[in-house]
Amino acid sequence: MTRILVVFAFVVAGGTVYLKKAQGISPVEWMVSLVARTFGKSPVLDTLVIGTGARKITPLLFAPKPQLTAILQTSVVLPPCKAFFEKLANLELNGHNETRGPHYLFVKDLPRFGSDCELTDPDLRWAAQNYFESCFAPNPSSLAAPEARCLRSLVWIRAAVTRYFLSEPSRLELLEKEELADLVLASVFVPKARGAIPSYGEVRELAERLDRKYPWMPLMQKVLFVARANLWKLYRESLSYPEQAKFWEEMRVIYRRALDLGLPSKDLKNMELVLETRGFEPTQLKKVADSLEGSSENAAKRSLLMALYHWKQADAAIALGHIEAAIRTQPEEKVFLTLFKELSVPGAGEEVFMRALNVDLDPTDFENRPAL
Repeated sequence: MTRILVVFAFVVAGGTVYLKKAQGISPVEWMVSLVARTFGKSPVLDTLVIGTGARKITPLLFAPKPQLTAILQTSVVLPPCKAFFEKLANLELNGHNETRGPHYLFVKDLPRFGSDCELTDPDLRWAAQNYFESCFAPNPSSLAAPEARCLRSLVWIRAAVTRYFLSEPSRLELLEKEELADLVLASVFVPKARGAIPSYGEVRELAERLDRKYPWMPLMQKVLFVARANLWKLYRESLSYPEQAKFWEEMRVIYRRALDLGLPSKDLKNMELVLETRGFEPTQLKKVADSLEGSSENAAKRSLLMALYHWKQADAAIALGHIEAAIRTQPEEKVFLTLFKELSVPGAGEEVFMRALNVDLDPTDFENRPAL
Protein backbone atom coordinates (compact mmCIF):
# COMPACT_ATOMS: atom_id res chain seq x y z
CA MET A 1 0.00 0.00 0.00
CA THR A 2 2.78 2.39 0.95
CA ARG A 3 4.58 1.62 -2.29
CA ILE A 4 1.42 2.41 -4.31
CA LEU A 5 1.01 5.76 -2.52
CA VAL A 6 4.63 6.66 -3.22
CA VAL A 7 4.22 5.85 -6.93
CA PHE A 8 0.97 7.85 -7.04
CA ALA A 9 2.62 10.85 -5.38
CA PHE A 10 5.53 10.64 -7.82
CA VAL A 11 3.18 10.61 -10.83
CA VAL A 12 1.15 13.56 -9.50
CA ALA A 13 4.27 15.56 -8.71
CA GLY A 14 5.78 14.79 -12.10
CA GLY A 15 2.59 15.76 -13.88
CA THR A 16 2.37 19.00 -11.91
CA VAL A 17 5.97 19.91 -12.73
CA TYR A 18 5.30 19.17 -16.41
CA LEU A 19 2.17 21.35 -16.33
CA LYS A 20 4.03 24.20 -14.67
CA LYS A 21 6.83 23.95 -17.24
CA ALA A 22 4.22 24.10 -20.00
CA GLN A 23 2.96 27.31 -18.42
CA GLY A 24 6.48 28.73 -18.44
CA ILE A 25 7.07 28.13 -14.72
CA SER A 26 10.17 26.29 -13.62
CA PRO A 27 9.99 23.59 -10.92
CA VAL A 28 12.13 25.78 -8.65
CA GLU A 29 9.70 28.69 -8.99
CA TRP A 30 6.80 26.37 -8.26
CA MET A 31 8.47 25.06 -5.12
CA VAL A 32 9.22 28.62 -3.95
CA SER A 33 5.55 29.39 -4.47
CA LEU A 34 4.52 26.40 -2.29
CA VAL A 35 6.92 27.43 0.48
CA ALA A 36 5.67 31.02 0.36
CA ARG A 37 2.08 29.85 0.73
CA THR A 38 2.93 27.40 3.51
CA PHE A 39 4.50 30.09 5.68
CA GLY A 40 1.93 32.74 4.91
CA LYS A 41 4.23 35.01 2.93
CA SER A 42 3.03 37.94 0.87
CA PRO A 43 1.00 36.80 -2.16
CA VAL A 44 3.06 39.08 -4.42
CA LEU A 45 5.74 36.42 -4.89
CA ASP A 46 3.16 33.77 -5.55
CA THR A 47 1.39 35.96 -8.10
CA LEU A 48 4.64 36.36 -10.00
CA VAL A 49 5.51 32.68 -9.76
CA ILE A 50 2.18 31.28 -10.95
CA GLY A 51 2.15 33.70 -13.83
CA THR A 52 -1.01 35.73 -13.21
CA GLY A 53 1.05 38.90 -12.93
CA ALA A 54 3.88 37.81 -15.18
CA ARG A 55 1.59 37.19 -18.15
CA LYS A 56 1.28 40.93 -18.88
CA ILE A 57 3.81 43.27 -20.40
CA THR A 58 2.68 46.45 -18.61
CA PRO A 59 4.52 45.71 -15.33
CA LEU A 60 7.72 45.44 -17.36
CA LEU A 61 7.05 48.70 -19.18
CA PHE A 62 6.26 50.41 -15.88
CA ALA A 63 9.37 49.12 -14.08
CA PRO A 64 12.66 51.09 -13.75
CA LYS A 65 15.32 50.38 -16.39
CA PRO A 66 18.57 49.57 -14.53
CA GLN A 67 20.54 48.77 -17.67
CA LEU A 68 19.50 52.06 -19.25
CA THR A 69 20.64 53.85 -16.09
CA ALA A 70 23.98 52.07 -16.26
CA ILE A 71 24.64 52.97 -19.90
CA LEU A 72 23.72 56.60 -19.25
CA GLN A 73 26.51 56.79 -16.68
CA THR A 74 29.13 56.23 -19.38
CA SER A 75 27.43 57.94 -22.35
CA VAL A 76 28.45 61.33 -23.63
CA VAL A 77 25.16 63.20 -23.26
CA LEU A 78 24.54 66.88 -22.69
CA PRO A 79 23.87 67.46 -18.94
CA PRO A 80 20.30 68.81 -19.43
CA CYS A 81 19.37 65.74 -21.50
CA LYS A 82 21.23 63.36 -19.19
CA ALA A 83 19.34 64.55 -16.11
CA PHE A 84 16.02 64.07 -17.93
CA PHE A 85 16.97 60.63 -19.26
CA GLU A 86 18.18 59.42 -15.85
CA LYS A 87 14.97 60.49 -14.14
CA LEU A 88 12.98 58.69 -16.83
CA ALA A 89 15.02 55.51 -16.46
CA ASN A 90 14.55 55.36 -12.69
CA LEU A 91 10.78 55.87 -12.59
CA GLU A 92 8.82 53.08 -10.91
CA LEU A 93 5.32 53.35 -12.36
CA ASN A 94 3.91 50.07 -11.05
CA GLY A 95 1.36 51.10 -8.47
CA HIS A 96 1.36 54.73 -9.61
CA ASN A 97 -2.41 54.91 -9.24
CA GLU A 98 -2.55 53.44 -5.74
CA THR A 99 -2.98 56.53 -3.60
CA ARG A 100 -1.42 54.96 -0.53
CA GLY A 101 1.32 53.14 -2.43
CA PRO A 102 4.98 54.15 -2.46
CA HIS A 103 4.98 54.89 -6.20
CA TYR A 104 1.95 57.17 -6.45
CA LEU A 105 2.81 59.65 -9.19
CA PHE A 106 1.86 63.33 -8.97
CA VAL A 107 1.87 65.65 -11.95
CA LYS A 108 4.53 67.75 -10.25
CA ASP A 109 6.85 64.71 -10.23
CA LEU A 110 6.83 64.22 -14.00
CA PRO A 111 10.31 64.49 -15.55
CA ARG A 112 10.78 67.71 -17.50
CA PHE A 113 13.28 68.65 -20.14
CA GLY A 114 14.29 72.17 -21.05
CA SER A 115 14.84 73.87 -24.38
CA ASP A 116 18.60 73.38 -23.99
CA CYS A 117 18.16 69.61 -24.42
CA GLU A 118 18.35 69.17 -28.19
CA LEU A 119 17.17 65.85 -29.61
CA THR A 120 18.33 64.98 -33.13
CA ASP A 121 17.00 61.41 -33.41
CA PRO A 122 13.57 61.54 -35.19
CA ASP A 123 11.97 58.94 -32.93
CA LEU A 124 13.18 60.71 -29.79
CA ARG A 125 12.05 64.05 -31.16
CA TRP A 126 8.57 62.75 -31.91
CA ALA A 127 8.28 61.02 -28.51
CA ALA A 128 9.41 64.17 -26.67
CA GLN A 129 6.91 66.34 -28.55
CA ASN A 130 4.13 63.82 -27.86
CA TYR A 131 5.09 63.79 -24.17
CA PHE A 132 5.02 67.59 -23.94
CA GLU A 133 1.66 67.85 -25.73
CA SER A 134 0.10 65.06 -23.67
CA CYS A 135 1.36 66.02 -20.21
CA PHE A 136 2.15 69.73 -20.10
CA ALA A 137 0.26 71.54 -22.87
CA PRO A 138 -3.16 70.74 -21.30
CA ASN A 139 -1.89 72.23 -18.01
CA PRO A 140 -2.97 69.33 -15.76
CA SER A 141 -1.44 70.87 -12.64
CA SER A 142 -4.80 70.80 -10.89
CA LEU A 143 -4.87 67.00 -11.14
CA ALA A 144 -3.51 64.77 -8.40
CA ALA A 145 -2.05 62.31 -10.91
CA PRO A 146 -1.41 62.27 -14.67
CA GLU A 147 -4.22 61.26 -16.98
CA ALA A 148 -4.11 58.15 -19.14
CA ARG A 149 -2.90 59.94 -22.27
CA CYS A 150 -0.04 61.54 -20.34
CA LEU A 151 1.03 58.26 -18.75
CA ARG A 152 1.00 56.52 -22.10
CA SER A 153 3.24 59.20 -23.60
CA LEU A 154 5.55 58.90 -20.58
CA VAL A 155 5.93 55.15 -21.17
CA TRP A 156 6.51 55.74 -24.89
CA ILE A 157 9.23 58.36 -24.47
CA ARG A 158 11.09 56.14 -22.00
CA ALA A 159 10.83 53.29 -24.48
CA ALA A 160 12.20 55.56 -27.21
CA VAL A 161 15.13 56.56 -24.99
CA THR A 162 15.81 52.89 -24.19
CA ARG A 163 15.80 52.06 -27.90
CA TYR A 164 18.14 54.94 -28.71
CA PHE A 165 20.78 53.80 -26.21
CA LEU A 166 20.35 50.02 -26.11
CA SER A 167 19.23 48.77 -29.52
CA GLU A 168 22.70 47.93 -30.84
CA PRO A 169 22.83 44.20 -31.77
CA SER A 170 25.93 43.70 -29.61
CA ARG A 171 23.98 44.76 -26.50
CA LEU A 172 20.79 42.76 -27.07
CA GLU A 173 22.08 39.46 -25.67
CA LEU A 174 22.77 41.11 -22.31
CA LEU A 175 19.45 42.91 -21.93
CA GLU A 176 16.89 41.89 -19.32
CA LYS A 177 13.14 41.73 -19.79
CA GLU A 178 12.41 45.31 -18.62
CA GLU A 179 14.55 46.84 -21.35
CA LEU A 180 13.49 44.29 -23.97
CA ALA A 181 9.84 45.17 -23.31
CA ASP A 182 10.67 48.83 -23.96
CA LEU A 183 12.47 47.94 -27.19
CA VAL A 184 9.50 45.93 -28.50
CA LEU A 185 7.09 48.78 -27.73
CA ALA A 186 9.31 51.47 -29.25
CA SER A 187 10.18 49.41 -32.34
CA VAL A 188 6.50 49.01 -33.21
CA PHE A 189 4.70 52.19 -32.22
CA VAL A 190 7.15 55.09 -32.27
CA PRO A 191 7.94 54.68 -35.99
CA LYS A 192 4.25 54.11 -36.80
CA ALA A 193 3.20 57.16 -34.78
CA ARG A 194 5.43 59.43 -36.84
CA GLY A 195 4.38 57.87 -40.13
CA ALA A 196 7.22 55.39 -40.67
CA ILE A 197 7.00 51.64 -41.23
CA PRO A 198 8.36 49.52 -38.37
CA SER A 199 11.29 47.25 -39.06
CA TYR A 200 9.45 43.97 -38.52
CA GLY A 201 12.70 42.00 -38.67
CA GLU A 202 13.84 43.94 -35.60
CA VAL A 203 10.44 43.51 -33.94
CA ARG A 204 10.56 39.74 -34.52
CA GLU A 205 14.06 39.39 -33.07
CA LEU A 206 13.21 41.43 -29.96
CA ALA A 207 9.98 39.49 -29.40
CA GLU A 208 11.86 36.19 -29.68
CA ARG A 209 14.40 37.37 -27.11
CA LEU A 210 11.71 38.54 -24.69
CA ASP A 211 9.77 35.32 -25.21
CA ARG A 212 12.86 33.32 -24.19
CA LYS A 213 13.18 35.32 -20.97
CA TYR A 214 9.43 35.51 -20.29
CA PRO A 215 7.88 32.49 -22.03
CA TRP A 216 4.39 32.72 -20.52
CA MET A 217 3.37 36.09 -22.02
CA PRO A 218 0.54 35.66 -24.58
CA LEU A 219 1.20 39.06 -26.15
CA MET A 220 4.62 37.98 -27.40
CA GLN A 221 2.99 35.26 -29.50
CA LYS A 222 0.82 37.91 -31.17
CA VAL A 223 3.85 40.17 -31.69
CA LEU A 224 5.80 37.29 -33.24
CA PHE A 225 2.87 36.31 -35.45
CA VAL A 226 2.25 39.87 -36.68
CA ALA A 227 5.94 40.53 -37.31
CA ARG A 228 6.35 37.33 -39.35
CA ALA A 229 3.09 37.98 -41.24
CA ASN A 230 4.45 41.39 -42.26
CA LEU A 231 7.67 39.75 -43.42
CA TRP A 232 5.87 37.09 -45.47
CA LYS A 233 6.27 39.00 -48.77
CA LEU A 234 10.05 38.88 -48.35
CA TYR A 235 9.99 35.22 -47.32
CA ARG A 236 7.75 34.28 -50.25
CA GLU A 237 10.22 35.78 -52.71
CA SER A 238 13.37 34.34 -51.11
CA LEU A 239 12.38 30.93 -49.74
CA SER A 240 12.00 27.68 -51.66
CA TYR A 241 8.65 25.91 -51.56
CA PRO A 242 9.73 23.46 -48.78
CA GLU A 243 11.08 26.43 -46.79
CA GLN A 244 7.78 28.24 -47.26
CA ALA A 245 5.94 25.18 -45.93
CA LYS A 246 8.26 25.19 -42.92
CA PHE A 247 7.55 28.91 -42.40
CA TRP A 248 3.81 28.27 -42.17
CA GLU A 249 4.30 25.32 -39.84
CA GLU A 250 6.28 27.64 -37.57
CA MET A 251 3.41 30.12 -37.76
CA ARG A 252 1.05 27.35 -36.64
CA VAL A 253 3.34 26.61 -33.69
CA ILE A 254 3.14 30.28 -32.66
CA TYR A 255 -0.65 30.15 -33.01
CA ARG A 256 -0.88 27.01 -30.85
CA ARG A 257 1.27 28.63 -28.15
CA ALA A 258 -0.97 31.70 -28.26
CA LEU A 259 -3.99 29.43 -27.86
CA ASP A 260 -2.42 27.57 -24.92
CA LEU A 261 -1.41 30.81 -23.19
CA GLY A 262 -4.90 32.30 -23.47
CA LEU A 263 -4.60 35.03 -26.12
CA PRO A 264 -8.05 36.67 -26.64
CA SER A 265 -10.31 34.77 -29.01
CA LYS A 266 -10.61 37.71 -31.44
CA ASP A 267 -6.86 37.67 -31.98
CA LEU A 268 -6.88 33.89 -32.40
CA LYS A 269 -9.62 34.07 -35.05
CA ASN A 270 -7.63 36.59 -37.06
CA MET A 271 -4.50 34.46 -36.73
CA GLU A 272 -6.51 31.49 -38.02
CA LEU A 273 -7.55 33.59 -41.02
CA VAL A 274 -3.93 34.42 -41.82
CA LEU A 275 -3.05 30.73 -41.62
CA GLU A 276 -6.03 29.64 -43.75
CA THR A 277 -5.22 32.16 -46.49
CA ARG A 278 -1.42 31.82 -46.23
CA GLY A 279 -0.96 35.51 -45.58
CA PHE A 280 -4.00 36.55 -47.68
CA GLU A 281 -2.83 34.96 -50.92
CA PRO A 282 -5.46 35.77 -53.60
CA THR A 283 -6.34 32.15 -54.49
CA GLN A 284 -6.63 31.22 -50.82
CA LEU A 285 -8.69 34.35 -50.07
CA LYS A 286 -11.28 33.34 -52.66
CA LYS A 287 -11.25 29.72 -51.52
CA VAL A 288 -11.94 30.64 -47.88
CA ALA A 289 -14.52 33.25 -48.89
CA ASP A 290 -16.41 30.73 -51.01
CA SER A 291 -16.50 28.30 -48.08
CA LEU A 292 -18.29 30.75 -45.77
CA GLU A 293 -22.04 30.26 -45.55
CA GLY A 294 -24.85 30.70 -43.08
CA SER A 295 -24.84 33.56 -40.58
CA SER A 296 -24.78 37.28 -41.32
CA GLU A 297 -21.39 37.37 -39.64
CA ASN A 298 -20.05 34.84 -42.14
CA ALA A 299 -21.66 36.73 -45.01
CA ALA A 300 -19.99 39.98 -43.94
CA LYS A 301 -16.68 38.20 -43.49
CA ARG A 302 -17.04 36.67 -46.95
CA SER A 303 -17.66 40.13 -48.43
CA LEU A 304 -14.59 41.47 -46.64
CA LEU A 305 -12.35 38.68 -47.95
CA MET A 306 -13.72 39.08 -51.47
CA ALA A 307 -13.06 42.83 -51.22
CA LEU A 308 -9.43 42.13 -50.34
CA TYR A 309 -9.22 39.57 -53.15
CA HIS A 310 -10.41 42.10 -55.74
CA TRP A 311 -8.26 44.86 -54.24
CA LYS A 312 -5.23 42.66 -54.82
CA GLN A 313 -6.41 42.24 -58.43
CA ALA A 314 -6.48 46.06 -58.77
CA ASP A 315 -10.30 45.98 -59.08
CA ALA A 316 -10.95 48.83 -56.63
CA ALA A 317 -14.55 49.42 -57.72
CA ILE A 318 -15.52 45.76 -57.26
CA ALA A 319 -13.70 45.69 -53.91
CA LEU A 320 -15.64 48.71 -52.67
CA GLY A 321 -18.86 47.04 -53.83
CA HIS A 322 -18.10 44.08 -51.57
CA ILE A 323 -17.43 46.44 -48.64
CA GLU A 324 -20.84 48.04 -49.28
CA ALA A 325 -22.36 44.55 -49.17
CA ALA A 326 -20.70 43.95 -45.80
CA ILE A 327 -22.16 47.24 -44.52
CA ARG A 328 -25.64 46.18 -45.60
CA THR A 329 -25.21 42.76 -44.00
CA GLN A 330 -23.91 44.08 -40.67
CA PRO A 331 -24.76 47.80 -40.45
CA GLU A 332 -23.94 47.81 -36.73
CA GLU A 333 -20.31 46.84 -37.44
CA LYS A 334 -18.60 50.23 -37.74
CA VAL A 335 -15.34 48.79 -39.04
CA PHE A 336 -16.85 48.24 -42.49
CA LEU A 337 -17.96 51.87 -42.82
CA THR A 338 -14.53 53.03 -41.69
CA LEU A 339 -12.92 50.65 -44.17
CA PHE A 340 -15.07 52.01 -47.02
CA LYS A 341 -14.13 55.60 -46.20
CA GLU A 342 -10.41 54.85 -45.91
CA LEU A 343 -10.31 52.79 -49.11
CA SER A 344 -12.05 55.61 -51.00
CA VAL A 345 -9.06 57.89 -50.38
CA PRO A 346 -6.58 57.98 -53.31
CA GLY A 347 -3.42 56.04 -52.52
CA ALA A 348 -5.03 53.73 -49.95
CA GLY A 349 -3.21 50.42 -49.61
CA GLU A 350 -3.60 46.95 -48.21
CA GLU A 351 -2.65 48.14 -44.73
CA VAL A 352 -6.23 49.46 -44.46
CA PHE A 353 -7.48 45.88 -44.71
CA MET A 354 -4.87 44.68 -42.23
CA ARG A 355 -6.18 47.14 -39.65
CA ALA A 356 -9.75 46.03 -40.31
CA LEU A 357 -8.78 42.37 -39.93
CA ASN A 358 -6.78 43.17 -36.78
CA VAL A 359 -3.67 41.54 -38.22
CA ASP A 360 -1.75 44.29 -36.53
CA LEU A 361 -0.58 45.46 -33.13
CA ASP A 362 -2.50 48.10 -31.24
CA PRO A 363 -1.29 50.22 -28.29
CA THR A 364 -4.02 48.68 -26.14
CA ASP A 365 -2.34 45.29 -26.61
CA PHE A 366 0.44 46.63 -24.41
CA GLU A 367 -1.82 48.15 -21.75
CA ASN A 368 -3.47 46.50 -18.77
CA ARG A 369 -6.69 48.23 -17.86
CA PRO A 370 -6.97 50.16 -15.61
CA ALA A 371 -3.20 50.53 -15.30
CA LEU A 372 -3.11 53.02 -18.15
